[in-house]
Amino acid sequence: MYKLKGFDLSFLVHDPYVNNQIITDTGAIPVTLNKLLRESDFVSLHCPLTKSTKSMINKEKISIMKKDSIIINTSRGEVINEDHLFSALKRGDIAGAGLDVLVDEPPRKNNKLIKLNNVIVTSHIAAHSDDFLYNFWKYSVDTIIDLSKKRWPKSCVNPNVKSRWGINYI
Repeated sequence: MYKLKGFDLSFLVHDPYVNNQIITDTGAIPVTLNKLLRESDFVSLHCPLTKSTKSMINKEKISIMKKDSIIINTSRGEVINEDHLFSALKRGDIAGAGLDVLVDEPPRKNNKLIKLNNVIVTSHIAAHSDDFLYNFWKYSVDTIIDLSKKRWPKSCVNPNVKSRWGINYI
């Protein structure tokens, strides 16, 4: 969110487990899921797969979305009902989808979503790079060293967590 502040965007957030004041404190606007779907140009999903989130994005929820909206799923494939998403994309009910996850991974060759021109599917390996293994271990060890010396890790990207730790690190 912080990187996008210069673009004059509003951020709508639906999270039933986070206090609305915490959402507001980040500069976002807490809303119901239906309001988020109805008003967003981009809907980005970041939730675990649970009984309540399985097929959370279905025919009914997709019908609420704007025709020019794009849905992005980097959480779990089963959060979206793929048949309903396919039908909506094919009819033009929504503009597109960016999917980092699918119900079946790797995707089956007959997966209809990967054949659509308004869908981008990426492999679910967000952390992969040539330096991944080296950096993974280096940052892990550096973090342990920093914390053992009562210093905040250099890799801390969310300074708001400091107050929640209950440790008065510098």
